[in-house]
Amino acid sequence: MKNINKSIITVFAVAAMLAAGGCTKRSDLFPEAPSKFTPGNTLTNPGAFRAALLNLNLSVRFEFFGDAAPMLTESIFTDAAVEGTTDKTTPAQDLNIRITPTANLNSDDFNKIGRYWQVWWQGVHDANVIISRINDVTWPSDDDKNRVLAGAYFHRAYRYYRLVHEFGDVPLILKEETIVNTAFQSTQRIVILKKMKTDLEFAVTKMVDNGNKGEPSKGAAAHLLTKINLALGLFDDAIASANIAINGPYALMNNRFGIVASDASKNVVWDLHRPENKSIASNTEALYVVIDREALEGATANGSQVMRNCVPMWHNGTILTPGALKPGISDKIIEEFPLTLLYGRGIGRMRGTPYA
Repeated sequence: MKNINKSIITVFAVAAMLAAGGCTKRSDLFPEAPSKFTPGNTLTNPGAFRAALLNLNLSVRFEFFGDAAPMLTESIFTDAAVEGTTDKTTPAQDLNIRITPTANLNSDDFNKIGRYWQVWWQGVHDANVIISRINDVTWPSDDDKNRVLAGAYFHRAYRYYRLVHEFGDVPLILKEETIVNTAFQSTQRIVILKKMKTDLEFAVTKMVDNGNKGEPSKGAAAHLLTKINLALGLFDDAIASANIAINGPYALMNNRFGIVASDASKNVVWDLHRPENKSIASNTEALYVVIDREALEGATANGSQVMRNCVPMWHNGTILTPGALKPGISDKIIEEFPLTLLYGRGIGRMRGTPYA
């Protein structure tokens, strides 16, 4: 009996301590900012807003770089491709268990669905910070303010365009969230796209085509607006917005240009796919360039490995070239079809579908 009483006393003592420790002010329930570099402290002049807008370009680059880049997931989980991996079972082979909320959704060995979710929402938040605070500073002119606002609209619209086509109905957040919010509700995809259409129609009138490489252009905004118009079934509007880009300073490249333009054995398509030619002034096809250079601050260490991931595994000796039936593994010029030399050493993580 004494032991029971002691146990009861102990339980009441612990409960009392918890109750005493839990009597906090309501303000204590809100976490402190992890850094002093909060928007209120940093977005104090037009230059800071422009820097915040430039930072949004960094979170677009993630999709294309590193091993098992997220764009592989984008392709494999559509009708464009299927999982090509055969030496392990962790990739997207059993979709029923690979895409549940508790599955591993951010791994080179599984998929990058969770990575998309995280980065797109971070971009929506960062764009909303700019949009919500755009009038907190004095701008040199309305044009300067509206160009930054238009850029933020573009980035938010780009992320929402991707979110609704990857995940369907999602919450529509149009302002900076300054407190913890646990009451989000999904908005119909069509409603979100209509709002993004309105924002982009404004952005197209304020953005320019002769800006810095690595920043979205007026043509990029018109192109994104065209895709949204098509998604809404507004085909006449899509024609009108597409014409803004088509009639701008952009044109398909018909003549040789760039780093190996003097090599007569190559052609203009080869030139278009040279990394060094993507963002040069003479390339008139570029609407929005995702720049990655070894000397660029924040550049991805291993660059793009999309070719390695998507090209078949020529080098294992089982894929034979026509003619002499030689393995397509060699990077020697003497091979009839030196596939590794021409297309890279693939590992076959992604396989295009017959439909694609």
